[in-house]
Amino acid sequence: MGNYTHVFLLKTGDIVHSRDYMEIDMHGTKFLLLFGRNLKRLRNSQNLSLRQLATRCNIDYSDIGKIEKGKRNIQMSTILELSTGMGVHPKELFDFEFEWKPEDFG
Repeated sequence: MGNYTHVFLLKTGDIVHSRDYMEIDMHGTKFLLLFGRNLKRLRNSQNLSLRQLATRCNIDYSDIGKIEKGKRNIQMSTILELSTGMGVHPKELFDFEFEWKPEDFG
């Protein structure tokens, strides 16, 4: 990791520092981490435990935990399952700030 300082702000005010992810990788690690943190924010705002959300959307709670930590790349069908389980539009899962540059992703 280089001597770079990257800070991303979610709309909730959470701060994600570069120490939380690899600088830039071709697999979108930053994006997965930010997506997961937003998912956790939404889940917590509804006072849902991992197990409660898992029951609502038929996804194992350990998988949801991995998604929230940015360690699982998910399919579109999983996005729909998660949003349905929380009763939100799928676009709400993507409601976070992300600096996107095409050259970062090949």
